[in-house]
Amino acid sequence: MEKSIGFEMRNIHNLVKRKFSNVPGVNLQNSTCIHGWIVEYLIKNKDKDIFQRDFEEKFAMRRSTASRMLRLMEDNNMIIRQSVGQDARLKKIVLTDKAQQMHEVMMSHFLNLEEKMRDGISEEDLKTFFAVIDQVKKNLK
Repeated sequence: MEKSIGFEMRNIHNLVKRKFSNVPGVNLQNSTCIHGWIVEYLIKNKDKDIFQRDFEEKFAMRRSTASRMLRLMEDNNMIIRQSVGQDARLKKIVLTDKAQQMHEVMMSHFLNLEEKMRDGISEEDLKTFFAVIDQVKKNLK
């Protein structure tokens, strides 16, 4: 049987998720790899008001998935939602001190994982890989 893109992507996702759950020095109970990327996104955009819809777009999530994800992060004291003056219905997402403290350890772990994943892959093959991934995403939109 021919290899399946979806099946292989799921296997890679599971491997990355498993490696991430073993971050030394950080209690990531009920947290997932995506939480680390969300924390990184918030830190990189700390000068902007970020709302749930921004996560939906950036991480290609449905509204219900983003809502559950952010609620879990809120329950884990990683974020808080603050009202904004111009529209009381809108709640901007703000990192807590706990999440900011975890960020450095999490990013170090992410960089190590990224290094392991790239090990032995040439720059040319990486360019091809990312071009193929971009095309798969484009095909699915």
